Amino acid sequence: ASPLREALNRLAGEGFVTMEGQRGFRVAPLSTKDLTDITRLRIMLECEAVRKSMRHGDDEWEASVVAASHRLAKVESGDEVFPEWESRNQEFHEALIAACDSAWLLKFRRTLYEQHKRYRLISILEQDESRDVRAEHQAILEAVLARDEQRACDATEAHIMRTAEITEQAFAHLQSTIEP
Repeated sequence: ASPLREALNRLAGEGFVTMEGQRGFRVAPLSTKDLTDITRLRIMLECEAVRKSMRHGDDEWEASVVAASHRLAKVESGDEVFPEWESRNQEFHEALIAACDSAWLLKFRRTLYEQHKRYRLISILEQDESRDVRAEHQAILEAVLARDEQRACDATEAHIMRTAEITEQAFAHLQSTIEP
């Protein structure tokens, strides 16, 4: 029980669960307000981490970004299985920031990325045929390789915001099916 309680306390500290007095722990609730806050902060930290990576990244960093993009494109162009896509998506986004020289920035960004993932998993419920995630990733890749900080941040922001918008649509549809 002690290791489990310690793990739950850590999860509570990162906002994944809530502690309710003598009643135990519960999974932290999801809300559009929380999504908006997490999205805004994730964009700020993600963009700063990408900027720092572009300033400090060398040829090896660029090669790892290209390789991660290639692996992601392979599952995006076929009948992707979500767990595989999610893994490669995370690999791509982490490759983009791998040359960032701020441990604290990376730590906080990682927490927000994981929090945002809870919402991203909901967004898969909403089928959006007009969205071209591959093109969004390609725009980020091209801007990063060109070392164009503004374009890279704009593409990153648009990508993250699009996911948040789709998640809000999924929330709305879920709520309309629950309400009488």
